[in-house]
Amino acid sequence: MKIIELFEKQYVAYIPMEFKELPKELLLMKYPMEQRPQIVMADDTYTTDIKFSLLDVNTMEKIAEPLAASVKRMILDANTSYKYIEEGTIKDEKGNIASFFSFCNDVSDGIALNVIGYKQFGKRVINISLSCPFESKEIGMEIYVETVKRTQRKLTLA
Repeated sequence: MKIIELFEKQYVAYIPMEFKELPKELLLMKYPMEQRPQIVMADDTYTTDIKFSLLDVNTMEKIAEPLAASVKRMILDANTSYKYIEEGTIKDEKGNIASFFSFCNDVSDGIALNVIGYKQFGKRVINISLSCPFESKEIGMEIYVETVKRTQRKLTLA
């Protein structure tokens, strides 16, 4: 695993060593919508990627779990062919909790596993998502859990 800095160096995440930033032309093709993820890191084949987006939520209330539940409902209600797999929480060593859910869907070259989750840091939430081929789901989930556990607010010295 290697460390990357996120969102103006305010946060750090650990991702697999071979992952690199998805090239701009592939980013626009893979995520054509305007609300694409802010940071996308992918493996050498571009079949497995992990995405990060920072959300300002303006509340200290714990919202990661209800946010994940709400997004899960919207995605699965809007896409009835998607197959729900699981949901859960991941706790890091500092006690921060991330809520996630996963589903699979048909893609042009097979079936994809998608994991979408939210980890809260005060009034900010990081959306951390992963997509990979379904046949790589065990490795994909290992990458996801480790990345979520090790995504942290960066400590700064005053």
